[in-house]
Amino acid sequence: MIKAYYKNSKGEVLWLTKAPFRTVEADWFDSTWEETEDGYEKVVTLDVFGKRMEFVQNMETLYRIISVDAETGKYGRLYVNDTFLPCQIYKTKKTGWKEKKREMPFYVFCIMYPEEWVIQVYQKH
Repeated sequence: MIKAYYKNSKGEVLWLTKAPFRTVEADWFDSTWEETEDGYEKVVTLDVFGKRMEFVQNMETLYRIISVDAETGKYGRLYVNDTFLPCQIYKTKKTGWKEKKREMPFYVFCIMYPEEWVIQVYQKH
C-alpha cells in the first residue's frame, strides 16, 4: 500500500491515501510531470468524502492545510512512501458534487522545485 501525504511548511499533514481524502491517481513517479519555467507541475486528483457538515469540515481542513504555503511563499513536502519532493500547491479547482456518493472530486495543482525525489533513510539505534 502506498503512503502519500502532503506536509505544509508548518508541519500540518494532509493524508492523500486515507479517508476523508483519497487520490484517484496512484502513480506518483510516472512521466506525467509537466516542465515549467519554475520547475515541474503535476495534477493530483483528490476525492473528498463526508456527509453534509462532515464534508464542509473536511473541505475546510483541506483548504487550511494546502493554503499555508501558497500564502507564505514557502514550500511543503509531498511524501510518497520513504521519498519526498519539495513542492507548493499553487492552484486548486473543484468539480461537481456527486450527491449519491457524498463525495467531490477536487483537483490539486502542484508546482515543484526543479529537484529530484529525496529518499529518507532511517537508522535504528
